[in-house]
Amino acid sequence: MIKTVTIAGKPVDLKATGSTLIKYRNQFGRDLITDFQAVQTAFETEGAINGETFDIVAKLTYTMAKQADKTIAASLEDWLDEFDYFPISEFAADVIMLWASSLQTQSDLKVKNV
Repeated sequence: MIKTVTIAGKPVDLKATGSTLIKYRNQFGRDLITDFQAVQTAFETEGAINGETFDIVAKLTYTMAKQADKTIAASLEDWLDEFDYFPISEFAADVIMLWASSLQTQSDLKVKNV
């Protein structure tokens, strides 16, 4: 799935696929599902993004932006430097929903009794 979000007035395409988990782990050496649980917990307990969850959402946003546009900077830091500011609270929900939608199944699981 591809979605365009606006970051600091600039449209950015994001792409979420089955490989997003692997790309995130390869780029940052972390498990996205574990990191996502921290984001979910922060939203449930604090109702907002904190320092740790900012880092996770920024990494996820970068991973999906890089999937959509291979010409994006080779590092997260260089990519973030392209923006005058990074209003993560304005697009975090879109990023999270896009990634979550890539995990949904399109068919019913069929289990064969053995």
